[in-house]
Amino acid sequence: MNVNDFQVEKQLQILSEENFCVYKRGDFQKNQIAYIHNSAVVLMIEEGEAEYYINQSKYKVKPGDIVVIGAEDYYRRRITKEN
Repeated sequence: MNVNDFQVEKQLQILSEENFCVYKRGDFQKNQIAYIHNSAVVLMIEEGEAEYYINQSKYKVKPGDIVVIGAEDYYRRRITKEN
């Protein structure tokens, strides 16, 4: 397991080589993103609100929610409220 600050290149390397990675990221910008990973992703929402589109299903998330994205699931995120 790796615990690291968010670095795009490092995260993509970890997600492609290892079973899982733990990191904390608190400076999301309000831009929309789209990803697909070969490992599962578990997110805990601590602040703000967003919409996650996972395999064409829409989920609205808020603080306290946990999002689980399966390996090789396509997902997009759109932040709707920043703190």
